Amino acid sequence: MEFLCGPGFAGVTQSFGWPQVRTWICWRVEASKDIGRAAYATRELMTTPAHASLADIRGRESDDAARDVESGAVASVAAFDPTLWTRVRFRLWREPPALCGEAQLYRVGHVSL
Repeated sequence: MEFLCGPGFAGVTQSFGWPQVRTWICWRVEASKDIGRAAYATRELMTTPAHASLADIRGRESDDAARDVESGAVASVAAFDPTLWTRVRFRLWREPPALCGEAQLYRVGHVSL
């Protein structure tokens, strides 16, 4: 949000106009003290079923985020995009994890805190 409110973004928008900015609503963020040692990231995007209980889904996603940090992730984010009705699971790891489902794996070059 700081970037959107800052002078750099103001300069870009004055030259090129206001872009559409998609954002996620964070349901849960967990981080260990070892977050600076992250070397890998995983991202899973999931469609939220129509008329599903968002409260129930949020609870399960929040529990999973906490459980992943307890199981070795150095950070875990559970978020929701109400524009597209999608959810994201984003995790940071010291070692490459076993992938499941449609998860994407990324190598982390640097973490700034």
